[in-house]
Amino acid sequence: MKRLILCTMLALQFSAMCLAADSKLTYLQNFSVNGLVIDLAFSSKNTYLAANSGKAVTTCNLKTNKSVSLQYTDYVSCMVFSPDESRFVTAVGQDIFFYSFQKNASMFQKNHGKKITTLTFSPDGAYLASTSLTTLKVWNVKTRKLVYHDSLWEHKDLTRKSVDFHGSLIVYATKNAIVFYDLESKNKTKINVPNSLSINFYTHNKTTYLLVYSGNGNIQKLNLQTTKAHTIQKLGLKLVKSITIAQNKLICVIRSQSIPLAVFNQNKQNITDYTVFVTNLLTNKTTKLPLSHHKLSNSNIPTTSHVEVDKSSLRIIAALRDGTIRTWDLDNKIPTIIRLSNFSINTCTLSSSGSLLAVPVTTMDNGNFYTQVKIFTCNK
Repeated sequence: MKRLILCTMLALQFSAMCLAADSKLTYLQNFSVNGLVIDLAFSSKNTYLAANSGKAVTTCNLKTNKSVSLQYTDYVSCMVFSPDESRFVTAVGQDIFFYSFQKNASMFQKNHGKKITTLTFSPDGAYLASTSLTTLKVWNVKTRKLVYHDSLWEHKDLTRKSVDFHGSLIVYATKNAIVFYDLESKNKTKINVPNSLSINFYTHNKTTYLLVYSGNGNIQKLNLQTTKAHTIQKLGLKLVKSITIAQNKLICVIRSQSIPLAVFNQNKQNITDYTVFVTNLLTNKTTKLPLSHHKLSNSNIPTTSHVEVDKSSLRIIAALRDGTIRTWDLDNKIPTIIRLSNFSINTCTLSSSGSLLAVPVTTMDNGNFYTQVKIFTCNK
């Protein structure tokens, strides 16, 4: 244990030294997690940060720096905070668990019926949508009752965000259409958009659009008033990691479909395993930013483990398996490199405002993983 504490102290000092020469990030605080962190999530107002380590989730109050560990019998597939930060919800297998920060206790649980893939709160926190690969269910959080359900089409896609809320509407993608269901009036309408995988709302000049990524690799902009759609980006059959809309720009992070092992055996040190496509939604002009960096020595795997997009500053942030965080501005192909660990960094997450970045830094002692979740302020 003494060796672990010493290693952790040295790691924190090492991180501080690395960050001193960089103005992109400023170290703020950290908290400890037993195990390997695989997922992170901020609450809406940055009061809480949750760290998923498999069969346990540690939530930290960033104002008091006090942590609570929630234990489960199976692996946590997804987690989400309510918009007002009063509740924390996790999905474990087919079950949904509701936790109250005010009562500091579990509230209740619901069964979706199939393995849950996503959880989404309505903007007012009154409803929670849970999805499996083939089903959608909407729950009234106050009454704890199921108020709506429908079928989805099964497609194991990296970016799949097939359900979202817009006011009292829940909007979701089916195989042949986008469905709009009003939870108040109970009215249901459909717009024909085949093979839809991911949906994102976008507003410009007081007009609301729905951007739809479909199975053929195209992204369409759908005008909700006229119900007319046109294609604004043809990505083709690529592995789309994420789709983000910010400052009238559509930012698509694309992962390379495959990197031949021969590439790693050559003397060339630079590889590209992600490319960012940036489309100006006003002009429909697209530019590309390859996320190039040095490969890991003696490794036959791509080095980037996770990519985030900062909506406020249009900055790309990547976690790498060589223990670094790298940041790119959209107009600069040379990254800023920040070394945080000698171990792999397998994920990171930004707060919704882009002001905070959380990074899990892992150490090992006697075959056990221990993680310091580090929080940084992002300097614009």
